[in-house]
Amino acid sequence: MQMQINNIIRQFRSNPTTTMVVGRNKKDAAMFREFFISGCAIQKTRYDYVRECDAFDLIVENVNPARIFFNPEVMGVRCRDITIAGEILDLDINELLANNSVVRSEEDAQMVQGWYLRAEKGCLFTTEYPCLRQMINCL
Repeated sequence: MQMQINNIIRQFRSNPTTTMVVGRNKKDAAMFREFFISGCAIQKTRYDYVRECDAFDLIVENVNPARIFFNPEVMGVRCRDITIAGEILDLDINELLANNSVVRSEEDAQMVQGWYLRAEKGCLFTTEYPCLRQMINCL
């Protein structure tokens, strides 16, 4: 099967006439390979500064499917019933507190620090946080 995947990837890289997207780089090929192997190709986008271009631009990153979670009651093959989707990130408390998309106020920072303190004591997933417990159970 690996030979067939490599053959398709070679064709994918060498045939720019059948697509509107011209970016045929290693990341595109890696995502294409992941799709053939697992049937799941996940990317995330963000707008950020690109040092090489000295400008802000759209950044596309491949995401390992093993780090993705969805709500546990997904049943439809077209995934129209997905209401929760996320990526598991391995961050320490300082990295998390520095992330402005998670911690936007001092109150948020205190709440997140409380989660970490409870987790260190082994009591984060109690009835106090049933949605978190449900999410962990589905993994």
